[in-house]
Amino acid sequence: MEFEQLKNSAIDKADELLRDSAYKSVVKDLKNDGIDIKDLSEDEFEQLFVEEYERQKNLTKGAGIGAGITLLLSLLG
Repeated sequence: MEFEQLKNSAIDKADELLRDSAYKSVVKDLKNDGIDIKDLSEDEFEQLFVEEYERQKNLTKGAGIGAGITLLLSLLG
């Protein structure tokens, strides 16, 4: 039970960090494109945010798989 709570807490924290990163990335990209966040509707911003969140989530999964393979290979010697 304790491990499960620790695991869930870690997953929640990772998701929070990923959401924060996606938000900051969208705001930065808009700024670089000369677009004020206030000029977008809530739906438009949400769409951009979801796309960025999914992109970063997929990148994170790929990095995790790569790290897992590297760890496994190092354990195998």
